Amino acid sequence: MRLLEAGLGRGDLVIVVGERPGAALPDLLGTWLAGCIAHLTSSLAAGRGGEDGAELCPTVRDGEVSYVAASRLIGAVRAELRSRREHGTLPDDACYVAVTSGSTSTSRAILGSARSLLAFLEWESSTLEVGPADRIGAVTSGSFDVAYRELLLPLRSGAALVTPPSDLRGRDAVDWLIAENVTILHAVPSIAEAWLRRAGGRGARMPLRWTIFAGEPLRGSVTAAWRERCVEGARVCNLYGPSETTLARFCHVLTGLEDGNGILPVGHALPGTSVGIVDESGFALPPGSPGRIVIVTSDGSYGYVGTPGADPAAPMSRSMRYETSDLGVVDERNGGLTVLGRLDNRLKRNGVWVDTDAVANLVEGLYPETSCVVLVDRGPRGPRLAVFVAFALPIDAELVRREVLARLGPAHVPNSVVGVAEWPRLPSGKIDRLGLLRRHTGGGSPADPTAEAMVELGDVVTAVLGNRVHRNDSLIEKGLDAYGAELISEFVEGRFEIEFTAGAVLSARTLHGLDERIQAARPESGLPTDIQ
Repeated sequence: MRLLEAGLGRGDLVIVVGERPGAALPDLLGTWLAGCIAHLTSSLAAGRGGEDGAELCPTVRDGEVSYVAASRLIGAVRAELRSRREHGTLPDDACYVAVTSGSTSTSRAILGSARSLLAFLEWESSTLEVGPADRIGAVTSGSFDVAYRELLLPLRSGAALVTPPSDLRGRDAVDWLIAENVTILHAVPSIAEAWLRRAGGRGARMPLRWTIFAGEPLRGSVTAAWRERCVEGARVCNLYGPSETTLARFCHVLTGLEDGNGILPVGHALPGTSVGIVDESGFALPPGSPGRIVIVTSDGSYGYVGTPGADPAAPMSRSMRYETSDLGVVDERNGGLTVLGRLDNRLKRNGVWVDTDAVANLVEGLYPETSCVVLVDRGPRGPRLAVFVAFALPIDAELVRREVLARLGPAHVPNSVVGVAEWPRLPSGKIDRLGLLRRHTGGGSPADPTAEAMVELGDVVTAVLGNRVHRNDSLIEKGLDAYGAELISEFVEGRFEIEFTAGAVLSARTLHGLDERIQAARPESGLPTDIQ
């Protein structure tokens, strides 16, 4: 009602803030009942701008409507939506705006379709046989569009939505899932892996019927470890689909025979969707040949909004042919799709294509308790192969290079091998791959561990708040809240091996203040070392 009283209605963009996973559901439903289009986020900072004269955007949180200065992107989106409403080209089921994660490029805004969203929820509810006995965990930040399937699947199926406490930490996540009897969970693979690592092998088994992985390549080693902590009969599926195509367009239900160390397939297309693999010139490739993944679907989004030069008079359609930036291959035997990685993460050396998955598998074999990401650094020194290894310090870089040379050949030998205590993450929960490359461009020179750790802290704070933060910026003014402070506190405790509460984060006020408080709390030898 407050949105209607404020004169808002069909086609108006409203920022819906849920500081904790699941908390935004009442405001989200109210926004849609008012006919508005929702931009779901976990922090006001995600849609807030700092420019003078920035347009004010309506925001709803806990039932209260307020206005904040919109970021340049959100301001452009609002302008286009208004113009499309005037031209009569705004689709009648346009219901949300999602902002891409920015894991590999500049963030862009996508206009979502209610019909496409409902089609996915119908498919998921039927495939997983979700019912009133199920309890669905809400663990995804509102800044990631996966939150829509967490929030809305219970409404579609009659299941319960289980939201975590505000002070839940990663090391307690497994215990929380057990205590709350969560039966269905959507998870990012690397986050699930971190939960297991922090929980150790202790305790009862998780009561999960289904775990739905998405957002990153899924390795068999992760699913094997995850299943060991779940009740007997627990099932796992691997989803794939860019935000542009609405939540997910492919699904592979694991049989248990796939558990290994390689990347698992994403399987077959959902109803109304098909896949093609094309070469660099756009010509179709046969099954078994790797190339660019092209998705054709009748249940996609309405594409990008708020882009310069957009024609508001042009009609919009949710039927789309979307050329992804992903490298994939269709299995010759069963027609299933496997995503091999990003096209911009391909590297050819001396006429040989580098198999980054093979490098990652080899490193994880050398260090079984680790997680590995292999990236191509296209910096000023030319393409270089960088291996990042999380959770095991120190790393013997020369051993890694020798083993790669002996087993995979000279084309696969990495230029740098970097050990990190934790993966830097985007607000979506995905590993921040660009952030990894930005911080580690030394090409073999040892890193200053204190400086490296503080750079990591700055990136984590930026990811939590959704805006780049400078050392003397007020974190509160940038949108830091109690939930964000807990996330930062958890990172600090794990990275610096000290006790550091959310209250300490809030009282530090700035990055500079955080730096001072962390240094004061550190023992002389308490900082893990990154090795290049």
